[in-house]
Amino acid sequence: MGRASDLVGALERRVAALEALVEAQAGALAAQGCEAVLAPSPLLARLGSGQERALVGALWRAHPAGIDTLTLLERLPPNDHARDRDVALVKTVVARVRRKLGAAAIETLRGEGFRLSATLHRQLRSDGAPR
Repeated sequence: MGRASDLVGALERRVAALEALVEAQAGALAAQGCEAVLAPSPLLARLGSGQERALVGALWRAHPAGIDTLTLLERLPPNDHARDRDVALVKTVVARVRRKLGAAAIETLRGEGFRLSATLHRQLRSDGAPR
């Protein structure tokens, strides 16, 4: 029985990861108002919230350009409370993504905003993202 329950647990975790990837794709689509979204990626599976996935999706789509903080704020889905919708939220989500994907995953553009690193962009592209 232990083996069957292990298999079920593994399958449930995989389904949850795939659902998170679908949410990332939807977040990227909604954030950009475009048809091209990120393909499923093991890197994106590390991201826990829709806000994190939407942030990476928006930065991926804009690469190599950056996106200013206010525009990123507009592209993040709202959290549970309206008071969470301020510029500090963008910095918080950037920090969470950096913790999960590495400090170099998102570059800070002083006085401008943020940009997805070229390395992460290449990794996501090699995972099957549209060009």
